[in-house]
Amino acid sequence: MLDKMQALKDAVSCLLDPEGTDPRQLVERLRGLNDYFATHFASHMEEEETTLFPLLEQQEAGGPELVA
Repeated sequence: MLDKMQALKDAVSCLLDPEGTDPRQLVERLRGLNDYFATHFASHMEEEETTLFPLLEQQEAGGPELVA
């Protein structure tokens, strides 16, 4: 997950300062990241909601307010 976030940050940096960057490679990189975030990231967040949030509600003081 973190490597995909770093890749997105790098791609945006290239958009802001495109000197020496091949536009086709950058577009392909962004397409790949978009595919990842549209599919894998969404399922990751759904998994977090079903596993992590209930644990926080049960284990943490103020957990219900934290996940609300």
